Amino acid sequence: MSVETVRLEEIINTVMPEAQHVLTEEELNVSIVLRDGLRSLNRRDVLEIVAATIHNTGKGALLH
Repeated sequence: MSVETVRLEEIINTVMPEAQHVLTEEELNVSIVLRDGLRSLNRRDVLEIVAATIHNTGKGALLH
């Protein structure tokens, strides 16, 4: 098992570049640890990573 750490921006650019415009700079700069490396990701995996990143970076946000 190989472990690789990459920024979310690299994942997006590689697998789903069309999704980059929906993410903030803070979200794009989040480090993601990949158990089997970048090449093993598919679109569904990336959507899960994006959803988790948005959820985690938005925890301190207040909506009004």
